[in-house]
Amino acid sequence: MAPATDTNTSVSPTLDVPTDVPPTYWMVAVERETVRGFTAASIRPGRLARVWPAWGAANFLSGDRQQLYDRLHAVIRPLAHVACLTWPQGLVECPDDDFRRSGYSRITHIDYLAGPVEHNQSDSHSESLVFRTLEPNDDRLVRVYSATLIDSHDCRNWHDPRSIQEILLGMGPSSGQSTYAIATTAQGVDVGCVVMSRHGLQDQVTVEYLGLIPSARGAGIGNELIAYARHTAQAWNCRTLGVYVDVENEPAQRLYGRNQFCPGSQFAFYARML
Repeated sequence: MAPATDTNTSVSPTLDVPTDVPPTYWMVAVERETVRGFTAASIRPGRLARVWPAWGAANFLSGDRQQLYDRLHAVIRPLAHVACLTWPQGLVECPDDDFRRSGYSRITHIDYLAGPVEHNQSDSHSESLVFRTLEPNDDRLVRVYSATLIDSHDCRNWHDPRSIQEILLGMGPSSGQSTYAIATTAQGVDVGCVVMSRHGLQDQVTVEYLGLIPSARGAGIGNELIAYARHTAQAWNCRTLGVYVDVENEPAQRLYGRNQFCPGSQFAFYARML
């Protein structure tokens, strides 16, 4: 077997794809015209890179995988501030050491929860709140989102170096539909926000973010934000509402459980600055 330093590695963007999908960069290790291993990264809005874990043949060793990650990071560094990757629990043993040697930190574990969308039900979100849709770079949305992060239970071990505007942009799909909405009381107080996306033509809506300011927590307002998300999913003719929740965020886990969301997959979540 040739040593890792002899591995020929090529870089190329995905070819012959529609222009509304994110640019994807592949890093492939080739030896004697045979692919030994590969990884890839898609560049998302908000200077975010989603990285695929490196896969390869049985003789594709840890050092080979690290070399692929290093070269991929060099290519995407001008395009993204943050790279993240996930590893599904229960698939095979997580290559945690590989990720750490390539600069990634394990931030937390994330549950994917899914709930049905009841298309035949009447308008179910509460009239006690007014929901306003805004652009992701709107100053009002930025202020509300920032306030919901205070004492948040989400990803406590991660401090995202991107601006709030970039983080919000990164929640939207590269193709499909998205909604950024703030919730305001009858007294005019902004109490929370919810971000939803639908990727491509999928019949599933994902709640990318749902948060409340500290003074609004524990009063049932989270149920109203979920009802609004269901109403939006109905308007988009989707069948499923999904959400990714930090396993350590017990208030959020209880909120979604009360609203008939069922656990599905669980992922280890890793991230690094570029």
